[in-house]
Amino acid sequence: AKTRTSPMPRRMSFVVIRVSRSPTDELSSRRRAYAAAADPVSRAGCPPTLEGMEELLMAWSRQNGRDLPWRRRRDPYAVLVSEVMLQQTQVGRVVPRFEAWMERWPTVEALAGAGLDDVIRAWQGLGYNRRAVSLHRAARIVAEDGWPTDLTELPGVGAYTAAAVRRFAWDEPVLPMDTNVVRVIERSGGEFGPAAAEALMDLGREVCLARVPRCGACPLAAECPSLGRSYEPLRK
Repeated sequence: AKTRTSPMPRRMSFVVIRVSRSPTDELSSRRRAYAAAADPVSRAGCPPTLEGMEELLMAWSRQNGRDLPWRRRRDPYAVLVSEVMLQQTQVGRVVPRFEAWMERWPTVEALAGAGLDDVIRAWQGLGYNRRAVSLHRAARIVAEDGWPTDLTELPGVGAYTAAAVRRFAWDEPVLPMDTNVVRVIERSGGEFGPAAAEALMDLGREVCLARVPRCGACPLAAECPSLGRSYEPLRK
């Protein structure tokens, strides 16, 4: 008698297809997350308008904005000291020096009453001692006559520093245009109001870098016309 044998089972092969998310997918996901944070009802899933870019930026800032000591003090003297120190000096170097300065001379009157030699010695390491001299002269003028309407009348105070004091100390509707702010606006083509000043500064300092921007970390990247570009260093 013939024995019936079962057919050999077929070996089945599988092809595993790995699907990876493209950079565009990552950016779109990031944009939706920031959009939802900005307005979870009306913004989620919708491409931002030019005005909507500020909402995305502010949502990013709430999570990533830097906690700097001068941002906790909104008086014009503290803002002026910080802005003068930040001229051509990195933030990380300024933070401990600002705190020591404000502990020693907490008011404009205290600085006005200090000796110039002491002021210059306290400034050493920040560079450009003439900034300290101008700050001391400005303090004496303010202590005697008060803050002028036109802050550029004070020694060492230019248009940007004046705008920063007006914005951060007095909440006036002006947008201080430092190099970081200008860079973000020019590259993104976005429209930003005065309330976005600190967020623009942080984004330009930490993400939208001068030569090689960190587009993958930028909340505006999905709609930015400069996405993926790098830049040659400026010639001096």
